[in-house]
Amino acid sequence: MAQKRALITGITGQDGSYLAEFLLSKGYKVFGLTRRTSTPNYERIKHIEDQIELIPGDLLDQQSLTYAVSHSKPDEVYNLAAQSFVATSWSQPVLTGEFTALGVTRMLEAIRQVKPDASSASGRSARSTASAASRAAARASTTSSTVATPGPACRSPRAWPPPETSATAWSGSRSSSATRPS
Repeated sequence: MAQKRALITGITGQDGSYLAEFLLSKGYKVFGLTRRTSTPNYERIKHIEDQIELIPGDLLDQQSLTYAVSHSKPDEVYNLAAQSFVATSWSQPVLTGEFTALGVTRMLEAIRQVKPDASSASGRSARSTASAASRAAARASTTSSTVATPGPACRSPRAWPPPETSATAWSGSRSSSATRPS
């Protein structure tokens, strides 16, 4: 069986770094999309940096997302990158919408362009996950939701370990004491 491949946006964040560790422990080849900055912060992934491949890119740049999907050839895409600073989300709502909403659209478009049949080279269906930052909507209430799309199946990265089903719904609030998956 071919090694599964995963692309994680937001890999340098808390959830992305935990997910990268988990997927590596399951034998995945892990790629991470990192934003181009003058002072990169790889603190959360420094212990696994030699086991993953980082790809520069940005959720605001369609071409960089298309390149990341084309280069990584993922079986699964975890789109965890989003605006996570509450104060910035309120002072720059349009930018927050660009990252949190249109970033998901751009990533799905990149997957569609690179893998129009939504299947990987191994014959498995390509899967994608998007996780909007609840911190950016501080007054939003937590509700149950189910996503049904005609395209790639969605699943929640918040369930550890991720379920093997093609689509699931996540319900509930985030635990305040995050632990690394075992």
